[in-house]
Amino acid sequence: MQLRVGAPEDHAAGLKAITVSAKRRRERAGPARTARTWLKLNRADGFDCMSCAPGQTPTPTHRHTAEFCENGAKAVAEEAATRRATPQFFAKHSIAELDGHSEYWLGQQGRLPNP
Repeated sequence: MQLRVGAPEDHAAGLKAITVSAKRRRERAGPARTARTWLKLNRADGFDCMSCAPGQTPTPTHRHTAEFCENGAKAVAEEAATRRATPQFFAKHSIAELDGHSEYWLGQQGRLPNP
């Protein structure tokens, strides 16, 4: 395979990235919650993407419906997940056991509803 370098694309996601992101988002938060949060992502009346550097979210004069990349979609999916890691979860798993898991695995267990 030969490496080819060309002009950069004017967008950061393709159809495959959108469909994979949508699937993961629906699994974690459901279709209605997915639509509501994605329509607010990187919007003046919404919130900035947590995967972008603070203050670095682009501010184009004309925004597209999907003004975020695959990483942003995944970050929002994790933040808006409906799954919860309740006190019962922590009664079942020791801190030592949890320390042995990846950050990804821990994130999949759900949000922390209690301090």
